Amino acid sequence: ALAYLGGSLVTFSAFAVAVIALRASGRSLGWGMQMQNPGFVAFLVGLLFAFGLNAIDVFTFNFSVSGGGKKGWLGSFTDGAMITLVSTPCSAPFLGGAATYALAGDAAWWETVVLFWSIGLGLSLPVLAIGFVPALNRLLPRPGPWMETMKVLVAFTLFGAGIWLYGVFQAQVTPEAATDFLWFTLALTAGLWAWQRLKGKDWRPAVRWGSQLLALGAVVGAGAALLNFEPRARQATTTAVAGESSVKDGKLVWTAYSDEALATAKARNQPVFIDFTADWCLTCKTFEKTHINVDEVITAFDKTRTLAVKADLTSQESELWDVLA
Repeated sequence: ALAYLGGSLVTFSAFAVAVIALRASGRSLGWGMQMQNPGFVAFLVGLLFAFGLNAIDVFTFNFSVSGGGKKGWLGSFTDGAMITLVSTPCSAPFLGGAATYALAGDAAWWETVVLFWSIGLGLSLPVLAIGFVPALNRLLPRPGPWMETMKVLVAFTLFGAGIWLYGVFQAQVTPEAATDFLWFTLALTAGLWAWQRLKGKDWRPAVRWGSQLLALGAVVGAGAALLNFEPRARQATTTAVAGESSVKDGKLVWTAYSDEALATAKARNQPVFIDFTADWCLTCKTFEKTHINVDEVITAFDKTRTLAVKADLTSQESELWDVLA
């Protein structure tokens, strides 16, 4: 439990240091903005995909085992770090106020660090509770054959999360770059499979390890040849005719954010609704579906002639962070 907490706190400490450094340079900042970087998103996709392959025994790498020992501590530390990396874009709506304060230009450095640490502590509380109150273990199911089935189901969950993140990556890069990444995942699968097969060979340790390193080296070579993060060309922004309804055929028609669209609407005293969203923010998309794209709200937009504007933060659009700030 302490190792898991340590992984979370170390990762949040890295976030805090990055925030402090970027803030000192005058850059605009936002919660989850690391998800704007296609390289970071690709790393998460590859990581989730590899963990899924591990769960269905394409390769076995016992990185996290229960009980004492170095692997247990290291595995738990890695789990804490990974959960922190993957969960930040989903926590934005719940941590909005706290994150805004942490990223504000007038916050002291130690306030930013303490705030990030408090988030890491909260994220780790369920694991800490079980670790320090052994009686809570009675609430957990007992080990048994069901664990093998559960492991495969977890693999499908990891693959699903990877597919969702790949959709984010796909929206950030060119179609060619997105296709090349799929070829890299195939190379990654083949390399990990070969690594597993070679591990079982009855060869001299030096030969066996050399062969395994060669398999992993092939994956690295495939990455160098295939991975590129060429950004997708920005779509031209549309300017709505101020005064017209944003509702067409019972659906909201969004105007891409631009200073010109806002200025035109403002000059005519037309109300404007700006939805700051991103493909990597799953809670944002859920909120849009359950609270914005519903009949009552659409009717209100039509009745008031409110201009519906979408500020998309999926890619590295620093000026939109300025607008949000």
